[in-house]
Amino acid sequence: MLGLLDSAISTVQRAYRSLTYNPLIEELKNANANKGSASPYQAAQLANLQTGLARLQSGASSSSLSIFA
Repeated sequence: MLGLLDSAISTVQRAYRSLTYNPLIEELKNANANKGSASPYQAAQLANLQTGLARLQSGASSSSLSIFA
């Protein structure tokens, strides 16, 4: 019985979301809205994050930089 109630609530929630206007979804659908360049700060932050991710993915850690050594 509880599973049927959860399913019914989920269905009503999905139906409500499909009937209401969501400006974020419209923004995502509009391909021209996302064109532009990042600020220098954002570009630097992205480069730092990509460098950190590359370090994590490589699995190589320096003993001077590792907090677990």
